[in-house]
Amino acid sequence: MDAIEAVMNAPLATAAAGEAGDGGTGARVFALQAGLRDVEQRLTTMPSTSDVQALVAEVRRLQEELPAVAQEARTAATAARASYAVVAASEAARSSGPFEQAHASLAALLPNDPNVAALEPLARVGAPTRIELRDQFGRLDNEIIRAARQSQAGAGFWGRIQAALAQWIVIRQAGAGDTPEGIVDRAEQFLAADRLADAIQELNRLPDAPKRVAQPWIRDAQRRLEIDTRITAIRQELSRS
Repeated sequence: MDAIEAVMNAPLATAAAGEAGDGGTGARVFALQAGLRDVEQRLTTMPSTSDVQALVAEVRRLQEELPAVAQEARTAATAARASYAVVAASEAARSSGPFEQAHASLAALLPNDPNVAALEPLARVGAPTRIELRDQFGRLDNEIIRAARQSQAGAGFWGRIQAALAQWIVIRQAGAGDTPEGIVDRAEQFLAADRLADAIQELNRLPDAPKRVAQPWIRDAQRRLEIDTRITAIRQELSRS
C-alpha cells in the first residue's frame, strides 16, 4: 500500500515530464494498475467485513480513475512541449528568413489550431523584421512622393518640366493633410512608434501611381504583421488552456 501511495502522490507534472515524456505517464499508470490489482486480490481473500468491502470499493474506484489520471498527465506534457515549440517558432520568426522547421514542430503538437495552419505559407518565405521594414521605408519614402508628383504633372511643356524636376528634386511639405506627402509622413510616424498595422492602413490610402511604388513594401509588412499576430494568438490560446 505504501508503494501505491508513493506512486499516487507523485506530481502529475513530474510524471508527464519524465525522461521518456509520455513514457513516464505510462509507467506511472502501469504501476498503479499492478499495485491496485494486487491489493484487490489480497482483499478478496480476507474474511468479508464492512471495512474490507469498503477498501475493495475504494480500490475499484481508483482503477476507474486511472484513465483520467493518464490523460491529465499526457495533456500536461503536450501543453509543456507546445509552449516550448511556440517560443522556438517565435524566435525563428523574428528573423527575416523562412522558419519551416520551427513551424513543423509546432504543427505536430497543435495540428488543429487554425493560427498554426495559417502560418504554414508564411513560414516558407518569412518576412522582413520590423527594424528592416523601417530602414527600407526610409529609403522608399521619397520614391513614393516622386511617383505621386510625376503622376500629377500636367500635359504640355510645363507638365514635362514638372515631371522632369520630380525625378531629381523632392521637397517635403509639412502638414500636407491627405496628400501623398501627408500619408507618407504619417506612415513614418507610425513606424517610429512600432504601429505597423496603422502604417500599412495609411499607405493603402495612396493614389494608384505612388501606391504601386509602395506595394512591395506593403506586402512585406503585411506578412510580418500576420506572422506576429498569429504567434501572439497561439500564445494566448495556450495560456487560456
